[in-house]
Amino acid sequence: MSKSVVRTFVTAVAAMLGMSVALPAQTFTSLYSFTPQGGTGYRPIAGVIVGPQGQLYGTTFYGGAYTYGTVYELAPPGSPGGAWTKTVLHSFGDQNGDVYPHAGVTLGPGGALYGVTEAGSSSTLPFTNGTVYQLRPPSGTSTHWPESVLHQFTGADGQNPLASLVAGPGNAIFGATAAGTDPTTYGGTVFRLTAPSAAGGEWSLTTLWDFSMVGGVDGPQGTLAIYGDRIYGTTKDGGTGAVGAVFELTPPTVEGGSWTENTIYNFTAENGDGSTPYAGVVVDANGVLYGTTEAGGLPDQNCAHGFCGIAFSLAPPSLSGVTWTETILHSFTGENGDGATPYAGVILGPDGVLYGTTAAGGSIQNQSCGAGCGIVYELVPPPSQGGTWTEVVLHNFNGADGNEPYAGLVLANGTLYGTTAYGGASNQGTVFSVVP
Repeated sequence: MSKSVVRTFVTAVAAMLGMSVALPAQTFTSLYSFTPQGGTGYRPIAGVIVGPQGQLYGTTFYGGAYTYGTVYELAPPGSPGGAWTKTVLHSFGDQNGDVYPHAGVTLGPGGALYGVTEAGSSSTLPFTNGTVYQLRPPSGTSTHWPESVLHQFTGADGQNPLASLVAGPGNAIFGATAAGTDPTTYGGTVFRLTAPSAAGGEWSLTTLWDFSMVGGVDGPQGTLAIYGDRIYGTTKDGGTGAVGAVFELTPPTVEGGSWTENTIYNFTAENGDGSTPYAGVVVDANGVLYGTTEAGGLPDQNCAHGFCGIAFSLAPPSLSGVTWTETILHSFTGENGDGATPYAGVILGPDGVLYGTTAAGGSIQNQSCGAGCGIVYELVPPPSQGGTWTEVVLHNFNGADGNEPYAGLVLANGTLYGTTAYGGASNQGTVFSVVP
């Protein structure tokens, strides 16, 4: 009997019993362990993306030539089983003055990489506000990617972008800042950067929404999702329950008009509902949103704050003005090999399967991990609408192969790729792959 048939059978039985299952992944591989030595970068808080030749691109929050983080490339081996080759493409903290890349990079036209730094610097106030940057592929035999700062936030247009950028319509990139324009409120913004019409021109930033206007709401910390002409995201705090919300931004009906914000769901942290959605959401072809919350869910003493988080979906209403419908797909427990504290969101796989990571939990608890090093999981949809989703644990981290995977995953050619912020040979993070 093939492994795929066994997996289908076991998950179907588990779904009927309302339980999680743990099946060994076909392949887990540690691709690279970061080290603080040599100026090559370490502590990859963000995940990776996959390039056209199968190479991986990512960022480290620390290290590099100036100690303020790097952008790196991991090139696959020439033959199966060989070592991946790491190259530092850029070290932050040079004359451009941007530092600490909390988010990963996005691949744009011409093979350029786009990203944000949590902080920037000016001649008067070092390490403030943050930037949007572009790295262009090198020419000739050079391995250094020339960097351009496309925008430096002033505070009046938002500050401290933490989420990865996303490419959108109109030759533009979209992003968010965690802090906003009003220093008396938390705020945060959603912005659009539009490419110049002629080579060498300046990119233009437009603030689409400023959460400072509503007060007491943090800005988005997770990557935005674009569906048609609408933008979706989460706020870690705020909402009617003050524990986070999911929002929708609708473009103006006339050119030059204002965007409209609609809070489509308010988390409650009550009756099993989640709270504190650090990650953003993803959207499927039917407009259904999927995401996670770092806390909330069912009470469980295995988690530091008593609640281990959830995975959820939000289905759009069939009629305008009607509320969206939340479904809790899974409540993490940290027990029996289950994960806990999903800082990362989920990604969509074939046949509606969701993949993600949790920063804690799992079946392995040792001196380096404490309450578990985290897991890679998949959520399998039920065979019929309204049934129970089934969690399958694909990998339990043990510290030596990674610890605390804060970032989400990327799926390419049937393989999942991700990072851990700690663990590995020097306990400074890893890059890994899993074949589910």
